[in-house]
Amino acid sequence: MAPTDAELARLAGPLRVLTLARMHDAGLSRKEIRTRLSHGRLQRIWNGIYVVGPAPPEPLSMAHAAGLFCSGHASHRWGNFVNGFAPAPEPPVDVVVSRRSHLGVPEEIVVHRSTTLAPHDLGIARGVAVTSPARSILDTGDYATVSQLERLIADALLAKKCTREQLAEVLGRAGPRKAATRLRLALEDSPGITRSDAERMLRRLLRQARIEQPVTDHPIGPYFADFAWLRPMLLAEFDSYAFHSGKPAFHHDRERAAYLTALGWSILPVTYEHLTEQPLATAARIAAAIAVRS
Repeated sequence: MAPTDAELARLAGPLRVLTLARMHDAGLSRKEIRTRLSHGRLQRIWNGIYVVGPAPPEPLSMAHAAGLFCSGHASHRWGNFVNGFAPAPEPPVDVVVSRRSHLGVPEEIVVHRSTTLAPHDLGIARGVAVTSPARSILDTGDYATVSQLERLIADALLAKKCTREQLAEVLGRAGPRKAATRLRLALEDSPGITRSDAERMLRRLLRQARIEQPVTDHPIGPYFADFAWLRPMLLAEFDSYAFHSGKPAFHHDRERAAYLTALGWSILPVTYEHLTEQPLATAARIAAAIAVRS
């Protein structure tokens, strides 16, 4: 007996994706599949890959479906999303395979063939076959700039999805590819110089703009300043919603700012958006503040 819609939905699970073979195993004939397709109770995404129900597939379902279609794992930007430290990107879905190279689907699936995949580079996250966070970050270097990789690394470390050691390990097996060069540049600064990866991004920006390098982690009373230019008494403080939201953080930040301002320091906040979307304006703002305070 053919399964009901409810039984088919339970079989598909929260991602709502089923292969043709699995539906046949469940007792659904080709004729019954055609009937459900015509009624909108079933949707065909790609050859042999279906979504149960009339609602459009979510990005996570698309990542799962693409992996099933290509017998591969979600990777690159889609790997970051599936692993939970980046937003859903726009199609096409990136999939990596280790053996036969599937042609993919124009504008819908891009297939990447890799001969350097290790067993620990592959896994499951949120029900989707996906490359590991470290491997996803490396592969994203095919598309991303060094600054974008630095931000991605900071987000992954903040979410505790990978470690610096894991990134170094996957980089050591990457070979001579552009993505490896970009990741190496993103990691090249000595760890521990600053208090966060976002601060490392700012230090790189200052170096490129030939702006005087500040002192990092400078002690001022009970506090430590992220970046301090001592002579003009200027501070650049990284401002992140993830760390500075909520009532306790709000009061702490205001008390800290009041203390530093009373001592004569000027505080210039810097955000991720400043570093990634307005780098030239941010550099100019810092240079102007130093000039005025001097």
